[in-house]
Amino acid sequence: MTPQLDIYLYSPHEVPVWAPVLGPLRARGVDARFVLEPPGRNVAWGSAPDPARGWLDVKTERLVRLVDAATEQAVLAELTKVGEEPLRRRRLRASGGTTQGSSWVRGYSGARARMMYGVGLVNGAYGHGVVNRGFDLVLVHGPFSAAEIALAAPGVRTAVVGFPKWAAFRRGEVSRERARDALGVGRSGRPVLAWLPTWAHRSSLSNAPALASLAETFEVVMKPHHNSARFESGRLSGLPPQVIAVPASSSLVDLLAAADVVVADLPSGGFTEALLADRPVVVLAQPGDRDRAHAAVTEVADLCADPAGLPALAARAYRDDPCAEGRRRWAPELFGDTRGRDDELAAEALAGVVTESRSLARVLAAAGWRARQQAARLANRR
Repeated sequence: MTPQLDIYLYSPHEVPVWAPVLGPLRARGVDARFVLEPPGRNVAWGSAPDPARGWLDVKTERLVRLVDAATEQAVLAELTKVGEEPLRRRRLRASGGTTQGSSWVRGYSGARARMMYGVGLVNGAYGHGVVNRGFDLVLVHGPFSAAEIALAAPGVRTAVVGFPKWAAFRRGEVSRERARDALGVGRSGRPVLAWLPTWAHRSSLSNAPALASLAETFEVVMKPHHNSARFESGRLSGLPPQVIAVPASSSLVDLLAAADVVVADLPSGGFTEALLADRPVVVLAQPGDRDRAHAAVTEVADLCADPAGLPALAARAYRDDPCAEGRRRWAPELFGDTRGRDDELAAEALAGVVTESRSLARVLAAAGWRARQQAARLANRR
């Protein structure tokens, strides 16, 4: 029987994370498909930030279905870009893949796999914590994440595969000129500064005037976090006109390839992806976040705790690139030394786990989950 892998989606940003692995997986005999269950049936729930409390996000409050009609259409548009037609209902006898926690794939009888989608260079990073429990395999970007997960979630099996989304870049197939053309940036004659805010209360969107002041020297191009696009449209609509905002669905690989210098928030995965792109970085720390910074942060980037100092730090990063040595030392720790084989390494690891025989306990647990879901649907109809 052909092994099957369902990649269960809830957000547009997941498509470029997984898409490079599909071809290599299928070449290894795995029937890998994206699955997008529609609003009302999709199992993805999450918290929404509260604008009345400074966009505070509390994971146990203001819970909403993450897939609404607009999100569904945005995911479908991303799938169209990569030539994929998603399944609209999961194949429960398959293996399940996700970027999130194991609860979203617990109905599957086969293996459960998680793909990381960025590295947080902060102590207690979400992606290194309990979110990894319950999986048969977690695909991690580099040795750093493997070690952090081993401490926070002992016993979880990991495979270091790099970052498949970046495989083409790491093979030298993404040029600065092509990336700028794709995004329509870099035509002003000023150096391009990529601004990568995270979302909720840790976001530098609250420091937008300071970022706008950089436009005297740089062409400031901002890519919103996918959760800002979903929950924080009010913040995005109020951006200063000096800032060029590209759609949240734009390629972060292209934006970082196009950039001369990067400003990113400390907890953001975009911060460390800038290191992978080998771009000078100024990292912004909001109040309360600086104490979470990993010791390596000041080796790889200029740390800015006061937005008033941002213009001088951005100019120095662009002109002198003082952290180049540290950045290049840490990039292989964060993202592995893959030589551009990230997509192949991920496919090899996934193909191995989805073809392993599942225990009777897993099959029975999945069957029990399906029975409970069916009972809940019947109860709701009465």
